[in-house]
Amino acid sequence: FEQADGGTLLLDEISEMDLHLQAKLLRIIQESEVDRLGGKSPVPVDVRIIATTNTDLRDRVSEKKFRDDLYYRLNVIPVTIPTLRERKGDITLLANAFLEKYCRLNGVATATLSTEVASILERYTWPGNVRELENIIERSVLLSGGCNICPEHLYMEGEQRGARKEDVSQPALCLPVLNDRKDIALEDMTLREVEEQLICETLERVGGNRTEASKILGISVRTIRNKLNEYKSAGRQGKEGMVV
Repeated sequence: FEQADGGTLLLDEISEMDLHLQAKLLRIIQESEVDRLGGKSPVPVDVRIIATTNTDLRDRVSEKKFRDDLYYRLNVIPVTIPTLRERKGDITLLANAFLEKYCRLNGVATATLSTEVASILERYTWPGNVRELENIIERSVLLSGGCNICPEHLYMEGEQRGARKEDVSQPALCLPVLNDRKDIALEDMTLREVEEQLICETLERVGGNRTEASKILGISVRTIRNKLNEYKSAGRQGKEGMVV
């Protein structure tokens, strides 16, 4: 609060604040002063507070998980931001912004979203809101290996993307690889082989960082560790311990 004196302080996810801390925050707002740890006298502060939440604080108040007096002190100018599913026109704009960001961060040429991908994104219900969209675009950039984003590069947890009829005139769907090796047709691989290659290629792309790979693949670090141990036991281990 002292560092924010004369400015604005953002309190993210205020609904998750402990009741004990809520009491302290209420006092700071009411008295416009803070007590330093070990200090002998209060320090005056002038701070504008912006508090955000993704839940209805009135419900938290009724559940006795949020102080009603703090709620009314904070609820001076409420601003409700519609969810992403209610702002269909923003989805492609945000997706392109995230696409440019993660292409730049990963040092690849700026990719584009195919028309089919844009349609899939607009039909999706976005239970994770904008953060889910950003995560999906980041994962797609890594899985595409610097190519344009196609439906096979998307992984969306909330619901099925929707099956589409096979067009026999189109080339066989391929597993996107992240290095310079030739794509491998999915119909020539077992499910276990597809899973193994996707995990290993993703790890290779992120320099073996299992935490980053788990975010991209949408699985836990523990699952990745177990899978790597499984591949190692089967004798599929490359040089310097890197599973290939």
